[in-house]
Amino acid sequence: MKMVWHIFRKDLRLLWWNALMFTAVQLGQAGMQWRADREGQQDGVLAAMLEVLVWLGGAFLTISVVQQDSLVGVRQDWLVRPIRRVDLLGAKLLFMGLVMIAPYGLIEFVVAVAHGLPWLESLAASVWASAFMVLVWYLPVMVLAVLTKSLAQAVGTAGMALALVVAISSLPGQHGHLQVGGSAVTWVPTLIDVTWTSCGLAALLAMQYRRRATMKARLMAVGVGLVVLFVIPLLPFSTAMALQEKVSPLAREQLISFHPEDVPIRPEPNWNRAASANAQAVWVPLRVDGLPADHWLKADQTIVQLVGRDGVTHDVFARYPESTDKKREKTYLALDVPESFLGEGMTVRIEAEVIGTVMRPVASATLPLTREWVPLGGLGVCWAGVSEFVGNGMAMCLQPRGGPAVCVEYTLASSTAMPCDISYAPWGNRFAAGALQRFPGFISPPANPSVAPYPLAAIDRTSHVQVRAYGVERHVRMRMVIPEIALGAWLAK
Repeated sequence: MKMVWHIFRKDLRLLWWNALMFTAVQLGQAGMQWRADREGQQDGVLAAMLEVLVWLGGAFLTISVVQQDSLVGVRQDWLVRPIRRVDLLGAKLLFMGLVMIAPYGLIEFVVAVAHGLPWLESLAASVWASAFMVLVWYLPVMVLAVLTKSLAQAVGTAGMALALVVAISSLPGQHGHLQVGGSAVTWVPTLIDVTWTSCGLAALLAMQYRRRATMKARLMAVGVGLVVLFVIPLLPFSTAMALQEKVSPLAREQLISFHPEDVPIRPEPNWNRAASANAQAVWVPLRVDGLPADHWLKADQTIVQLVGRDGVTHDVFARYPESTDKKREKTYLALDVPESFLGEGMTVRIEAEVIGTVMRPVASATLPLTREWVPLGGLGVCWAGVSEFVGNGMAMCLQPRGGPAVCVEYTLASSTAMPCDISYAPWGNRFAAGALQRFPGFISPPANPSVAPYPLAAIDRTSHVQVRAYGVERHVRMRMVIPEIALGAWLAK
């Protein structure tokens, strides 16, 4: 332990200025994010730029401290001294823990508490955010540092690896987790990614510090990367869903049904076109039944298959838009249907599986347009105002990550906005960068030409924003079969 402390102090003497600048950038980013949370999007752009500097600065400092006593080559000073490699590793980890990770977690905690959020929940969220940074960023960067001899070599290696990832991602079928559709069960391949990468890199780190087998360690790192790029993205949706059912089973309920009595509607301009050139948008009317009046169903993934009279099946791209009435009972299943299924007199059977979340109200409040922070029923804090930068009404709610709210609805006059952050993972939304979960919403009431042509001048600043926060009551999995209907009757006009 004495040698660990000695090496730590040596690194701190050599890198104190770098560490001080890194902490200053973190404080600047936190201060700018604080202003962005209170003032609007202009400061948010600067905060995002500083956040990139924080990530890059953390990588630079990690590489610098590790390569003060490089493991690559035979001309290093520490090799001729009686220094155990486990002490060397302990010193580097101590430096990263005390100089880099602890300040990050402390800053996140202080910012959350300064916003008026509960300190215990803020502390837990800060710990989760720190763990995210360690596993997702600092551990891979540390492995990169022990496999390279200099900062220039590390940057070059990282650049080549990034170029390879971009090239592979541009190939057909290699867009990362396409097999699970970026849907409710995305957390399954993400968990596999993080677990495989963390265990593999930790083993690699231990092997390199124990044996200094650089070439073997580099080959091992390539193997870990190839599994992440080529194997894990091929995880089938059925496998991911089976794991979801093992960890947290989805309720089997039939909350939706075909409702042909509803007339076709004229959707918004961005919804009345199909995603592909040889298809047309079809809106099939549905109804949501069996929920209390203050609950509603949010569809997180919809899988649809069309079956023709001849038994030919076709998977179609499906969109499940927000409900079209205030009670959220009426909705439409938007399909991109190939023209071959829309011939005159042609009927098809629709087989659909909808994975969704039953939402329940957890808090509500009324916010004046004065940017004053208002507590939201023990959930967090919110404010509303007029964004001079964007020119619309704006509202923001904050809560520690892992809090009860996953959707927040803002209503100003007849305009609404509802940011959501729903996760099916057992740990919810806790494992992410930053201790705060933000729900920003821009509200654009219809411009009144008699007042002014711009929404900013048309907003009545004495009005109030109604806020309703919703949490997860249960996740559901529904299967629906619509027998033999003519899709041409439901074309979006």
